[in-house]
Amino acid sequence: MSPICFHVSGFVMVHTVKESVRMKLQKPCKGSEMITADARSMLCAVAGNRDWSDTRQSWLAKAARRLGWPYSRTSNIFYGRARLIRAEEWITLNEQFSALTKSAQQRQELLNDLSILAGAGAPQAGDPSRSLGMASGAGGQAGPWGKRGS
Repeated sequence: MSPICFHVSGFVMVHTVKESVRMKLQKPCKGSEMITADARSMLCAVAGNRDWSDTRQSWLAKAARRLGWPYSRTSNIFYGRARLIRAEEWITLNEQFSALTKSAQQRQELLNDLSILAGAGAPQAGDPSRSLGMASGAGGQAGPWGKRGS
């Protein structure tokens, strides 16, 4: 192989073509950085909220158990040490994240329905009888302290 010479600040660096190709292949592409950032955020969502008694190790172990992965693989993805994320890992992580998102949406819809049902029988905030402490059918005879004496 013929050597390739590079001039860097007065020094001559000699590389073969094979070494230069290998150096180019070792550089991560920008898309992989985005994928690992997405994987880390989805991993945090799968792990759930971190309790005050949880260490980061126990929190990541919880995520590893939920995903069915070894702890070392989970921590490598979390800390960005994973060189690549296999397709089956990405699919598993994406399915778990989608299931969590769907259940959160269902909980929010249920809470909205419950708040609507709870507010149906209560007097509205703009009701004048509520601000005076009167029952709505009292006709103005009762004040805030009960019936008036005669």
